[in-house]
Amino acid sequence: MEATFVLPLKESSVTEDEDAEFTCELSKPDALVKWFKDGVELTPSEHVSFETVETKRTLKIHKSVLDDAATYQCQIISSSASSQAQLTVTGSPNYMHLI
Repeated sequence: MEATFVLPLKESSVTEDEDAEFTCELSKPDALVKWFKDGVELTPSEHVSFETVETKRTLKIHKSVLDDAATYQCQIISSSASSQAQLTVTGSPNYMHLI
């Protein structure tokens, strides 16, 4: 039996410089996933990290910037099942816009 999503991703909204997080729960603890931002596969970096704890899969975006606003997707590698959610990033209140 293929892994499925028990709890899908949820929409998220953060302020610039805050950490953002997407978590989903799968039916199998050993299921492998890939993460995507607007359809482009993500790889771990100083800005983006992945975490696996039992059946939970988490994508963490450290110190969000406005360009992080996008649709994020978690896809189970062994099946076509996927879950997606939107991240909204708002400008920091301390950020001054130059005209």
